[in-house]
Amino acid sequence: MNPEPFISVVIPTRNREARLRACLSSFEFQEYPDGRWEIIVVNDGGRSPWSALPPDLLTRLPLRMEERESGGPAAARNWGLSLARGSIVAFTDDDCRVFPDWLSQWTEAFNSGPWKAIGGRTLNAVPESLGARCHQYLVDFLYDYLRFENGDAYLLVSNNAAFDRDALAQAGGFDADFTKAAAEDRELSHRMAFAGHRLGYWPQARVWHDNPLSSLDYLRIQYRYGQGDALFRVKLAERGIPLRIGQRRRPQFHLALARKLWSDRAPLGMWLLLYNSQVMHHVGSLLARLSRRVG
Repeated sequence: MNPEPFISVVIPTRNREARLRACLSSFEFQEYPDGRWEIIVVNDGGRSPWSALPPDLLTRLPLRMEERESGGPAAARNWGLSLARGSIVAFTDDDCRVFPDWLSQWTEAFNSGPWKAIGGRTLNAVPESLGARCHQYLVDFLYDYLRFENGDAYLLVSNNAAFDRDALAQAGGFDADFTKAAAEDRELSHRMAFAGHRLGYWPQARVWHDNPLSSLDYLRIQYRYGQGDALFRVKLAERGIPLRIGQRRRPQFHLALARKLWSDRAPLGMWLLLYNSQVMHHVGSLLARLSRRVG
């Protein structure tokens, strides 16, 4: 009987020791066979988090701790990828907590189809936070809305995704130019799909996302995503990749989102925050594009 594939887990972190501790603690309960996985934590130029971690936790996990100069989460993930020994490389963030079967689900997912990259389901751990609820609601909506004609996923969110290591390395990993502008996972997903790699969605691979957000925090995040959208378009133009590469045609985005909110009987606060966040997204994209033209 063939052994389970070796899986490397890469976690970028910066100055969030308590969240990193909670994230790593969740790995103590993994049901995956011992000796068939590793965790690579990459400290992206922040203060050292290692002394804040319980010594017994460090000895109980197959953990590798790495330091690098600050370059943003995309560069930190690439650093972890360069050190990974696994044929599957899974990514999560330091503010996430994985389910006990998280690693096993990736193996099952890759065995189930011709996928080279797969996204999992993220659950909001702070339902009392309106910003966090809206953030997760939009991610869930996009996973359904952004699909190819054959049902393949288009966008894989980097806090819960796994890749065939060779395919990811062949694609060049994450684009490290995405530092302050956030869209590196969107750009990588688009680039891999354009190269012919099939992307899947496996909701059984679950993590909790523990990221309380005020309404203002969420609007700021969407503004950064708008800036990322502008850089995303620049990167596609530089590489000669079209903006549309076969995504299925759906009702116009804002109309489709409204229908979803209506069918879910979402409260008025979610309507207002989600649509204001889309205004901020467009403002961020427009101002970033204007800045590039002026520059």
